[in-house]
Parts: sequence; structure tokens; C-alpha cells
Amino acid sequence: MKNQFLKAWSKMLDKLMSWLDAIIINIPNILIAIIVFIAAIFISKYVNKLTLRILDKGKLQKSMKEVIAKLMAIITILLGLFLILGILDLSKTLNTLLAGAGVAGLAVGLALQGAMANTYSGIILSYIKFVKIRRLD
Repeated sequence: MKNQFLKAWSKMLDKLMSWLDAIIINIPNILIAIIVFIAAIFISKYVNKLTLRILDKGKLQKSMKEVIAKLMAIITILLGLFLILGILDLSKTLNTLLAGAGVAGLAVGLALQGAMANTYSGIILSYIKFVKIRRLD
């Protein structure tokens, strides 16, 4: 019994040491990934401001301009995250995340079909400056 415990303990220590070695080997990639993530956050803020500045020339309502600017910032951060996953050589994780996001998106889309329809309608109504109501007599 004691011999089996010592073998299991030895295997666990070997596994932990191999993980520690992998972390030490990947420290440069982890540092680059952190720098890319911080850069993606700053770039997304700049993209948000730039998009708002570009959209201010148009005739959209302020709420629509802000929604579009936030979407552009979120897309920028997502691109940064995909780049980070590539830097860390986690392509299998990226594929798993994309597949999971697709399944989750389908489930949420079906579950929130009515609420999403109302949200979409609200966005469409935001494009219209004035809503005219007519009486039908």
C-alpha cells in the first residue's frame, strides 16, 4: 500500500514539474499575450472614439451612434482575444470556443426569440427620426 502511494505521489510530482516547465517555457508568449491584450483594450477605446467621430457627421440618432461604436469596440477586443489565442498556440481551444459560441448562440437565440425581436425592432425604430401615427377612420 505504501509503495503504491509513493508511486502515485511520484507521478503527481512529475506531472506538476512538467506543467511548471511548460509554464516557464511559455513565459515569453504569456508576456506578449498580456501586452497584446492591453493594446487591444487601448485600441478598442480609440476605435470607439474614432467611430463616434465618424458617425457624428451622419444623421443617425445619438443612441444608434453609441451602439455602433460599442459594437466596433467589442469586435476589436474579440479580434485581440483571437490573436492572443494564436500567440499562446491554443488553436484547438479557439475551435472549441467558436463551436461552443455557435451552440450557445443558437440556444440563446431560440430561447430569447421574442425579446430579441423587440430589441431588433427598437434598433430599427432608432433609425427613424420621427414616428408618425395616423388615425384610420
